[in-house]
Amino acid sequence: MKRRRSKPQESWLNRLVKKPSPPPRDEKISPSLMRNTESEWEIPKFDSEAASSQDFYIPPEEGDIIRPAFEAKPIKRHRPPWWVGLFVPRRRKSRQKSKPLFVKPVDPEPPRERFQMSRRVMITVNSTIMFLLAFVIMYIVYQMTVIFTANHFGISGVLYYYQIFWPIGNSSPLWFPYYKIILITGSGPFISMIIGLIFFRLLVPSTKNPILKLFYLWIALQALNMFFGAFVAGVTTSDGFGYVALWLRMNIVFRIFFSLVFLFALGTFGYHATRYFLETALSPSFLKPEKRKQFLVYHVLLPSIIGSVIIYLIRMPFNPPYQIIVLATMLAATITAVFNKRARPDRIKNFPKHHGRKLQLGYLFFLILLMFAFRWGLAYGLHFIIKINFSVSIFGEMP
Repeated sequence: MKRRRSKPQESWLNRLVKKPSPPPRDEKISPSLMRNTESEWEIPKFDSEAASSQDFYIPPEEGDIIRPAFEAKPIKRHRPPWWVGLFVPRRRKSRQKSKPLFVKPVDPEPPRERFQMSRRVMITVNSTIMFLLAFVIMYIVYQMTVIFTANHFGISGVLYYYQIFWPIGNSSPLWFPYYKIILITGSGPFISMIIGLIFFRLLVPSTKNPILKLFYLWIALQALNMFFGAFVAGVTTSDGFGYVALWLRMNIVFRIFFSLVFLFALGTFGYHATRYFLETALSPSFLKPEKRKQFLVYHVLLPSIIGSVIIYLIRMPFNPPYQIIVLATMLAATITAVFNKRARPDRIKNFPKHHGRKLQLGYLFFLILLMFAFRWGLAYGLHFIIKINFSVSIFGEMP
């Protein structure tokens, strides 16, 4: 008795590569459409009498109701809470390549006058003004948060333009238990991080005005730098935010590790801020591929360097190493913003006219007043004693 041979089983690779055979069709090919010769095709003429209902589609008559096989139900999408947008990036709407980046064309630029400021110098000066305004505002918010937290524990502070002076000294029993030091020195960086995330994730994407968007963007980066960069400066100099790491008994290895992680995080924020900087351009010529990197250098990198040098000169002769390193860590965000080649700005509806592309004199005048108050107003120090008493009690006696 012969043994039947079993068919060899196909491997899983052949099943993936092998194309499935088309399903058999029950319809018959009309003999009028069959091939007569090997080299020619004959297309027959349409004959309404010979046509049958099996070869052609008969449309439904008027009044007939066509019902689909199933009815689609709307899908209910679950909306996450608002605070998720601070940490999870939003999905951007995909823009078709055929659609232009600019909606309204811009008039040709008029010839530049003899003593008119160059466009490169103008965008650098305007961005430097916003950089300095954002730094002074965030410095005051940072230090006032620390002073307010210390006043909650009965410790008063004196605000200078370069640091906070504590009249009680470092050996006062008011500093203990040690968790007070952690709360006081960590309150300023924590509030700065919250402000930076709110501005970077909510206010900057929703703002359409390019000047205001640039101001919000510098506030976001300055606030984030006063958390991530302040930790690096505090660990290096054992001052400011570094007291948190010291009183948490953090090992030197962990300090170096978290410093590198925080620098990388700051650079990541700067890398993702490139498209927002491109949206603040005042002319479409800056967004061309050959001029894009040059625009980011004059618009982002140079203002951060020039602004840091100006702050250093204003603080002379008092420049603590902690504050100098905080200014230097800002370069981690601005350098990565310049070398981001994949960033694409959203569609820009319109650009300001040529008479609108000028030096921001209003912001410059406000910056001069703020710098004067910052340097000479805080030269002698402001002693803050904040006491908030809130009590509820029963007044009088019951009848």
